[in-house]
Amino acid sequence: EAFVKVEIFKHRDQLLEQFNKRLASLAPSTKVIDPEVFSEEAKKIKKDFQNSFESKIKSFKLEDEDKQIQDFMKSINEKLEARGQANMAEVEAANMKLFATPFVGSGLFFMTGHPYVDAILLAGFGYVQAERHAKSMARAMGNEVPFYDPRVLQTLAVDGRRFAEQRVRDVQAMGVAAQRCT
Repeated sequence: EAFVKVEIFKHRDQLLEQFNKRLASLAPSTKVIDPEVFSEEAKKIKKDFQNSFESKIKSFKLEDEDKQIQDFMKSINEKLEARGQANMAEVEAANMKLFATPFVGSGLFFMTGHPYVDAILLAGFGYVQAERHAKSMARAMGNEVPFYDPRVLQTLAVDGRRFAEQRVRDVQAMGVAAQRCT
């Protein structure tokens, strides 16, 4: 009986790992997809993995076979639901961004309108962020950290990368939202 339980958990873990890879390829956290497409693909994935797990577990002729299948499907459903909700939240937020972007963008264009003004604003924003990170690091380390310290600049680079990644997701979500409007 111990051998059977070990084999079941091994199969379960292997299938969950395969599921995570398939979910990551279908809907990576860095990409926004149409919720209807996600829902259809999620149903297919769910059915495929349920069939795979059932076929592997049937050979053991367990008493608690249904409970094992329910537990397996519960973990798959939780992951699919979490990813689906995160994707839907991005799409719903994109509806507002889709409406506001032309107004905010044109306002910023007229407000700055010149590359020198843009460069000065960007440098000022970078300086303020660097000072904020330097103060945070100084509190954590207990000594003074200048804003031009390499660790502070590295943190700024990470912030910049995250900002850019979020803007890419925003554009993807606005594309999905625009397609859903028509």
